[in-house]
Formats: sequence, C-alpha cells, structure tokens
Amino acid sequence: MTAVDLVLRATRAVVDGAERACSIGVRDGRVTGVEAYGVAWDAAREDVLGEDEVLLPGLVDVHARVSGPGRSDLVAVTRAAAAGGTTTLLDTAAGGFPPVLDPVALAVRRAAALDRVAVDVGSWGAVAPGGAGSLLPLHEAGVFGAECALRLPDADAWPAPAPVTGGPAPLDAGELAAVAGQLARVDGLLLVHLPGAAAADRPDAPAGSDGSDGEAALVRAVADAAALTGVRAHVAPVTSAAGVAEVARARTAGVRLTAGTRPGDLALDAPHRRADREALWAGLLAGTVDAVSSGPAPGAPGAVRAEALRSRLPLVWTLARARGVPLAAVAGWTATRPAALAGLEDRGRLAEGALADAVVLAPDEETGPPAGPSAPRDAALTGAVRRTLLRGRVVAERPRGRLLRAPARVTG
Repeated sequence: MTAVDLVLRATRAVVDGAERACSIGVRDGRVTGVEAYGVAWDAAREDVLGEDEVLLPGLVDVHARVSGPGRSDLVAVTRAAAAGGTTTLLDTAAGGFPPVLDPVALAVRRAAALDRVAVDVGSWGAVAPGGAGSLLPLHEAGVFGAECALRLPDADAWPAPAPVTGGPAPLDAGELAAVAGQLARVDGLLLVHLPGAAAADRPDAPAGSDGSDGEAALVRAVADAAALTGVRAHVAPVTSAAGVAEVARARTAGVRLTAGTRPGDLALDAPHRRADREALWAGLLAGTVDAVSSGPAPGAPGAVRAEALRSRLPLVWTLARARGVPLAAVAGWTATRPAALAGLEDRGRLAEGALADAVVLAPDEETGPPAGPSAPRDAALTGAVRRTLLRGRVVAERPRGRLLRAPARVTG
C-alpha cells in the first residue's frame, strides 16, 4: 500500500451518507483511500478516534458573515468557525469594508485576509441596483456568485431585508432579471437574501402578518427569474412553510433553485411559528432545503457572530437527535450538499481524492448553551467538537486557511 502521512481510524465515520467503521489514508492533505477499520497502512502517524467520537467531513458554510470592521475580527471569526467544525466559509459580500461590488473591493477584502484565516474562505460578490454590468468582472476575479436582497412593489408583500451596514440597496424584480441573465451566461450562482423570522418584529412588517406570504412571494420571484434565464439560484434563509412550498414547486418544475436555512429557525418554538419549523425539518429531510448555514448577522458584534459559528454543529445535532434524525443527515446539510451547490467538489465528504478536511465530534457530550441572536437558550447542547482538521492537520493557533477562488465551470 502507498505510504501516507496520516491514517484516521474511526469506529464511526460518515462516509457516503452513512456511518461505518473505517480507516482513512491522507497524503499531501488529501484522502488517498477509505478502507476497513483494521487495514494496515504504511503511515507516518495515526490518529485513532475514541469509542465516543465520530468522524465527519469538515463543515462548509455557504452563507456566512466573515469579514468585519477589523482584521482581528476576521481572525477571531474564522478561529471560532474551526472550533465549531467548519473548514470552509463563503463570506457574504455586503458586510465589511468595503462591500464587494467590483474586483478592486474584492482585492482589498482578500488582502486583509491573506495569511490570517484559520479556515478556507471564499467570497460572494455583491450587486447593487444598476450594477449588473459589474458581475462578469467579479466572476472572472473568482467570486462564488452574486448576492443581493430583493424588494417587491406589492405593498402587502414582506419587506426586503434591511441592508447590512454599508451594503447595497435591494433590487427590484426587473433588476433581478438583469442580474440573473448576466450570471446565466457564465453559469454563476445567484444568492438572494430573505428577511428571515426576525423580520416579524420590524416596524415595516405588514400588520397582522407573520411574513409567510411575503417570503413565498420573494421565493416565487426568484424562481421566476431563474426559470426565465436558466440561472442557478439560492435563497436563504427560508423560514416559513409557505417559502418551503414555493421552493418545492419550483424544483418540481425543473427550476435550478436551492435553499438554505439557519439553526435558530429549526428551533422556533413560538406557537405561530411551529408549523413553519416543522415544514423546515420536512424540507430538509425531503431534500427541498439543501443547507443549514450560519447566515449573516447584520450589525452584530464579532463575538456574537463567532459564537454562533462555534455552536452551529452542536445546535443542529441537538435538534436533529431529539427527532431521531441520524448524524449522517446532519453532515449532509452542513457539509456535503453545501459544498456541492457551491461547486466545491473537493470537500464536504470523506472520499478518495477529496481534501482531508474533517471534524471529530463527541455526539453524546453536553456543551454549554447555544449562542446567537435567534438561538434557544433553555437547554444545553449535545455534541462537543473535539478537534477540526484542515487538509489533515489539526487547526491550531497558526492560521493555515486559504483564500478560495470559485472553480471554473463549463458553459455553453
């Protein structure tokens, strides 16, 4: 057998969507093979997981707020992500300074992050009203897609998300179609922010509405633009039963639409939101909702964002376990499917040829209460992240994360 740098042995590992005992060889930061647990390797060293530990692929967060007002904030947030099992983040482009509206702003953002990130970080590009013409240069510069908010002219529709400080204003439906058309030319990905559950408390929310009709209208508008242009589109966070139903309708019609939600939305317990919570879980289990991401936290201090990233996996696992949902499904929503929708085929799974990005989780160990503005605080979490590996090496104090460019896609 070919010599390897590292062998990971686990009596429980999530491989090909299911748990099994295995040994995994790693060389030059990549998985060289997945074999039976007891197979002998020619290895420089071994990492044998405890009986109480499970090996998961490193988490991929496609909708994260990484950049903040200072470089130290960036370091803290990516270290917290690693502490929570995340090895890849896609940074929302509207926050931070400056918003990523053109290649120059992207270069400034990347220069601030160079050699300072604990995990791999890629960027979205932001789009402002009238800014469709800037998308192709941003795409060529390596962004993973374009993100925006959407407003609808119907006065009864749910309000668009409040822009992140310093971010661009929302687009109208016509501008969205123009952006979708430009991205479709290069098979780019369009991310549209939805208001989320917290919008119910906003002063511009329609009287007597819980927001579900408005969220459904926004999802429908994105689906219509995707159907018209053929663009790949992603809506997040979906927080209502009506929103999930619109995503399902669009996918049945063959529209290239994916959807994400957040851990806090899966824990909603207000009486008028329980049906929405159940629809989100049903959507995840049916494959209608693809990803559970941290989501941006506009205006939140860096420490709040960092703690939300740190507790993402334990919170989702605690909620899933209470429902009898296996850990392999959680890995699918937090690693495998997010990586696939971002076009990151080299991560999000423990398989030959993939990066050796992994997280060692003790699923039965209790941790502290969850963090974040929308997280429930009435119970401790279950599931402690023991260590996180980036390309086969445990993430430690020295930053070893890389700045990512979106993989090239074949267009025709």
